[in-house]
Amino acid sequence: MLYFFQQVLNGLHSGALYALLAFGYVLTNGILHRTNLAYGALFAFCGHTMILTAAFGYQALWLTLFASVALGVVAAFLYAALLSHVLSRSIFEPLAARSPNAIVVTTLGILLVLSEASRIAADTHDLWLPPMLAQTIVFAQNASFKATLTLIQLLDCAAVLAAISLAAWGFTHSSFGRSWRAVSDDPNATDREPARSDTREECMAGLLALSRAIDRLNEFIGKWVSWLILLAILVSAANAVIRKVFDMSSNAWLELQWYLFGAAFMLAAAYTLKQNDHIRIDIVYGMFSRRVQHWIDLFGHVFFLMPFVTLMVVYFVPYVSLSYRSGEMSNNSGGLIIWPAKAILLAGFFLLALQGISEIIKKIAIMRGQMDDPTPFISVHEQAELEAKALVEEVRS
Repeated sequence: MLYFFQQVLNGLHSGALYALLAFGYVLTNGILHRTNLAYGALFAFCGHTMILTAAFGYQALWLTLFASVALGVVAAFLYAALLSHVLSRSIFEPLAARSPNAIVVTTLGILLVLSEASRIAADTHDLWLPPMLAQTIVFAQNASFKATLTLIQLLDCAAVLAAISLAAWGFTHSSFGRSWRAVSDDPNATDREPARSDTREECMAGLLALSRAIDRLNEFIGKWVSWLILLAILVSAANAVIRKVFDMSSNAWLELQWYLFGAAFMLAAAYTLKQNDHIRIDIVYGMFSRRVQHWIDLFGHVFFLMPFVTLMVVYFVPYVSLSYRSGEMSNNSGGLIIWPAKAILLAGFFLLALQGISEIIKKIAIMRGQMDDPTPFISVHEQAELEAKALVEEVRS
């Protein structure tokens, strides 16, 4: 029975990837009402691109394993976006008015080209990467057999489940989802040309809905954890009074105030990013137009913030798991357990990653003219003038 359970677990990881692929087929077939076989080949080809880029980063650029994988993921997404744009504009759009057979034959040709290119790329390179997040998670065992999955397989399954669930929720609650269902049920519900434009607008509307949900989550958490500062002050004051008056001290209470302050700092970092209140040194930023500033912010979010927080999340998952499973305690006598503090670090970087996604969505929407700038740039000089005017008005009143 355990062997059968192991086979089910083995199929769970592969099934998650096929579920993601099937979800993509549903989206495209719902709009086109034709089978696009090139989609699966593109899915596999970008996977090979990720592996090749990660191996190149690790073996040739001497990057760390996590940095190499992050580079591979970014390269795969960029390659998918570029190749999808070229195929859709140069091949499939001119065939939109042709017979379904012409599109099927074209997709078969693209499928063969991409599949062969993937095979050649994989077979002509000696690829090797060390195991990553390969810790074994035991689900059941007896005296002679264990049913297991690795940590990275579980994370892959969780990521796919989250992506499909979030997308399904977006299709249910967004105007883009309603438009997609209308076109899927009735191909004549809209003309092709307006559909392409409307789809972009509706897609952006769905992303903005996701951004607003992330903003509300981090705003709620940020405002509530700010009370931890007050609690940390009270604990610190009580520790000082007890130490001076009663000549007593407790490492547990001392560490508690550090935990509270660390929790406030980490869990409010995403809210601080949302409010654009992180300290920054402006040397040339204020000299550019607001549109150029948006491009600078977008570049920083995509190529600096997101890779960093992604690496931190990936790094802290086994870090927290090991601490939890080992029951790690403080080195100080009478100190607290360690894993909650490490879990706070993981949660903080995860929330920061979510807010980074939200900020990227908002920057794109602002540059497309689909929303107002929620945090307009004010230079130090302008800020000083505003504060001076406010002070003068207060004195006069």
